[in-house]
Amino acid sequence: MSADIKLLKLCRRAMNSGDIPNSNMNSDGMSIMATDYFDVIEVQSFFSQDSLAKVMGMGSDNLINENDVSVQSFSLYCGDTTLKKYAGRKKYEDPFLDSAHNAMPFLSIIQVHITPEVLARMNIDPYKDDMLALIQKYEDDLHDLMDSFAAKFEKISFVYRIYHALSAGDFSVVIRSERADTSFLVSTLLRRRTARNIDRAGFPLVLYKTYTILSIHNTVIQENNPEESSGNDNVFVIRCCFSNKYWSEKNEIDRQFQKNKEELSKIIYNLNGRYDFSVQISEAEFKSVYEILSQYKQKKSVPSKIKGGSEGQKPLIVTYLEYLISHGYLSYVNERYLFKIEACFKFC
Repeated sequence: MSADIKLLKLCRRAMNSGDIPNSNMNSDGMSIMATDYFDVIEVQSFFSQDSLAKVMGMGSDNLINENDVSVQSFSLYCGDTTLKKYAGRKKYEDPFLDSAHNAMPFLSIIQVHITPEVLARMNIDPYKDDMLALIQKYEDDLHDLMDSFAAKFEKISFVYRIYHALSAGDFSVVIRSERADTSFLVSTLLRRRTARNIDRAGFPLVLYKTYTILSIHNTVIQENNPEESSGNDNVFVIRCCFSNKYWSEKNEIDRQFQKNKEELSKIIYNLNGRYDFSVQISEAEFKSVYEILSQYKQKKSVPSKIKGGSEGQKPLIVTYLEYLISHGYLSYVNERYLFKIEACFKFC
């Protein structure tokens, strides 16, 4: 069993700026639509014999595409010894394998940072103490937490793997799940993990800080009927920037949606800041617009220009977003998944 090494490149792209140059990913690489600030996550796999520079994404093999206005990359490492040690754990599998997990469209990377407050109270001497043994204790603790989570939520279909982070944070818990909120539940449990010692104010010391990146795999449309509701009140918030093309053709756009002007004014919120407007849509509506949105963000061909106004049985906001995307009227799109806080209290 060889080491599992991944290079993740998070890209924020200018949407309305032509085609992307040929990808620099290797043959087994994958590209996934990201949410929040970044648009796409590109994943590359490497082997132990590959150079450190290559694994870290340095050199001519990892040139930045001209349409990537912002790029952040980090490398993940899980050694063969670790893979063998935890191979028998429940749900411990490779979360990046598409062929095995097409029914789990949500891929999350939870960056885990060991809080310095705890380390500062350990009186560690890095020249005398066994730092590898200390790191191993933290890693074992993360696996214990995932074991308890898997036992508590047996009905949730998910797999995970814990990596050492070579360039961002201390560990990364990568989760592939059928549900978008699985990583939030895991992240919440991580942030509630405390040490026995207490600080000066009398509170337990938190062991971990986390940062989660949620991505949505391309199978979400095929695996989920857009007309079906998941039976919850969870929603997506989409924030968008209008492109220069939109402003130059705004009069024509307004004419296209003249009959729907009042209805749109009730569901679209103008923003004063980085983005121009925001909309809140249901999961079913998001699944309807996902395919064209994903193609647009990954610079793939999108359907021919969709007509404005109310179209068939589609919700107006879906038609409006598809119209803006198909005409190149959006330059940046940001999505965030929101779910009821009662779910968090129920599970955590």
